Amino acid sequence: MAELNRDDGWATSQPSSLRKMLIEARRRSWLVILSIVLVGAVAWGAATLLSRSYTAESILVVRAGGPLAAQPDASTKLAATYATLVPLDSKVQEAIERALPSQQGSSFTASNDANTALLRVTYKAPNSRLAVDGAQTVAHVISGSKPASASIAPNTIDVVRLPHTATSSGSTPGELILIGAILGLLLGLVLVVFWRSRDARIDVLRELRQQLSCPCFDASVHSASGLHILVETLTSSTASTICVLPCTSRDQRAETRLLEELIKAVGQERFLIAGPPGSEQAGELVAVTADSILLVVSTGTRAAGLSEAIDILKRYNAIPTYAALVGKHIPSLPMRTASEDELSISSAHPAG
Repeated sequence: MAELNRDDGWATSQPSSLRKMLIEARRRSWLVILSIVLVGAVAWGAATLLSRSYTAESILVVRAGGPLAAQPDASTKLAATYATLVPLDSKVQEAIERALPSQQGSSFTASNDANTALLRVTYKAPNSRLAVDGAQTVAHVISGSKPASASIAPNTIDVVRLPHTATSSGSTPGELILIGAILGLLLGLVLVVFWRSRDARIDVLRELRQQLSCPCFDASVHSASGLHILVETLTSSTASTICVLPCTSRDQRAETRLLEELIKAVGQERFLIAGPPGSEQAGELVAVTADSILLVVSTGTRAAGLSEAIDILKRYNAIPTYAALVGKHIPSLPMRTASEDELSISSAHPAG
């Protein structure tokens, strides 16, 4: 019997971790994609409901007139007074409503730069054009020789600058969708980690060996020598009967593929075919009668299913002698050739 070393199909291969990563990515990536799509769609829906706002600003200067002009800081104090008064004055509000009949969702504020006579009027509206028109209208209503309210002294407010463009605020739908996609990616990764921890699968030989104490063989196309070493091991075994046992119901196709190759190389007379342990076929009862047991595990089998099968076999004292990890495709073995003894027996009993 050939020695089992790191270069055969029984040993752990170097690229198994990379192959495991690719398998997991193919198996669970749909959850990440779904999370990105769903969270991105929610973000897009929120973006359509949230309205963007625009602001435009008019800059004015306050000059105290009459006897107040001779007092120090008179204009500065008057500007601070107007900053509080203008947004609250009902006459100013009525004048703006007459000039801008459709100003729903709009508002304006006034502010004074500290220790200056500057007066800033900021108009906020749902669209850029209305914001610019609103800021210009407020500036005209409160300035000049005929302000809209008697509370504002004539010729005490002059226009310094009127706006021609508005500044937008809030996130665009594209920005919200991008944020949603990033959040969806993070959510998907968290869900994948959570799912993977509770749905461990057997995909590479190393994982099968961690679950079983018997010799394990890689009988997939990823291992060039694994199936040959398995055949050599079975051929040199002294067991007269070998029960080929699928781990679960989903492993029965893998069992059939492997058994076809083993029969080609070893012959059919030594093999017993059984159903999965714990199923209606009661494979554990067949396994008890065999000299050795070859447990077939297909790639992607749940670790929980393997543990359950082993527990059932242990109840009948039918511990697997060997285990084989079988992929969707396995290497093809040459047909078994008859030995010299078989040929001599065949020639000694001619037909007829």
